[in-house]
Amino acid sequence: MTRVLVCVLAALLMAPALAADRLSIDTLLEQARQGRAGEAEENRERLERFRAERDRQAARVAELRARRDALERRSEELEQRFEANRDALETRRAELREALGGMREVFGVIQQVAADARADFRDSVTQVQYPERDAFLAGLIQRMGNGDRLPDLDQVERLWLELDREMRAGGQVARFKHPIVEADGDTDSDETVTRVGLFQLTADDDYLEYLPAENRLVERAAQPDGAARASAEALDEERFPVAFALDPTRGELLDMLVSMPGFLERLRQGGLIGYAILLLGAVAVLVTLERALVLARQRRRFTRQMKDPAHPGDNPLGRILACYADQRHRDPETLELKIGEALIKELPPLQKRLVWLKMIAMVAPLMGLLGTVTGMIVTFQSITLFGTGDPKLMAGGISQALVTTVMGLSVAIPTLLLHTLLHARARALGQVLEEQAAGMVAEQMAGARAAA
Repeated sequence: MTRVLVCVLAALLMAPALAADRLSIDTLLEQARQGRAGEAEENRERLERFRAERDRQAARVAELRARRDALERRSEELEQRFEANRDALETRRAELREALGGMREVFGVIQQVAADARADFRDSVTQVQYPERDAFLAGLIQRMGNGDRLPDLDQVERLWLELDREMRAGGQVARFKHPIVEADGDTDSDETVTRVGLFQLTADDDYLEYLPAENRLVERAAQPDGAARASAEALDEERFPVAFALDPTRGELLDMLVSMPGFLERLRQGGLIGYAILLLGAVAVLVTLERALVLARQRRRFTRQMKDPAHPGDNPLGRILACYADQRHRDPETLELKIGEALIKELPPLQKRLVWLKMIAMVAPLMGLLGTVTGMIVTFQSITLFGTGDPKLMAGGISQALVTTVMGLSVAIPTLLLHTLLHARARALGQVLEEQAAGMVAEQMAGARAAA
């Protein structure tokens, strides 16, 4: 009985769960039916879209094929037209060549002249003043080269005018504005540039260089000195007439002028021997000045003393007169000896240090010759080491050889002339002393004879 009750209670408890399971299964079945229906509808719509897209693609393909066929037909028509036009063009060109006849040679000459003019103008200094002509000439050359278009009369006339302007520019001094690149690389704004013919460009007192490849004006890094620089400044300031230093080689002579060594550089090329020659020259100058001053002073004293022989002064002639006054009571032979002794004492100071000048005049050329030999040794050493391919390697020795020779002769020749001049003056003063001494002795001897 107990077991029956338990079973009944268990059945009562499980009955709701079974009912709930039956409800869930039904729901699932219903949902499955609805899902299949939705998928079928979706598949049907997708199939319809696919068919519609297929129809559109087929229509698109048909349209493209139709366009392709039309373009192919168009291409064939254009090819046929191109061939026809080409044949017609060749026919026209043949007719044009036949109609031109000898004029083609004229047009060829015009093209050649334009090409030559363009090449010349590009290298000319006038290009910075007239830069627009390059584009004109390039267009004319291209037009003449095509051969399918005749040149305009204005173009031919302008070509002649450009050539005429270039010729006239060769005899003109013109001023215009143009940027200038300075030596330090900075570019100035438009500066006033002076053009002298077809050769030279200046600004202020500076010489300019035209670079055709870059179409620029550049200030020369090294400027000439002296008269060339002064002439450029005078030209800029319009101080006419101007003796202008013109370089017809368009810069080559200026480069040579700038590269030429100056006076001090020439002296340095002489080396130690050159400095020794200069030292001899300086000694010769000092000795010459000292001797010239001494002899001039003695000459003035002699002149004053000869005007007043009764009062002997502190000079060679005065000392001889004083000796005569002291010894005049002696016999003529003794007086002659005393005056001769005084004369011997007074003559050497007049010739003092003149032998230095004679020695310098003899030694300076020999030192120049020594420098010449030394320079040639250096030159031959350079030839031995490097050959004769580069003359610049031999320039140092040759410069020393030539410069020392010039320096030696430059010192010797004036020194020899000065020595001759001073020696003549000293001898003239010595002759005055000898004449006065001889006159005194003669006077004494005459007096002695008269007394006897």
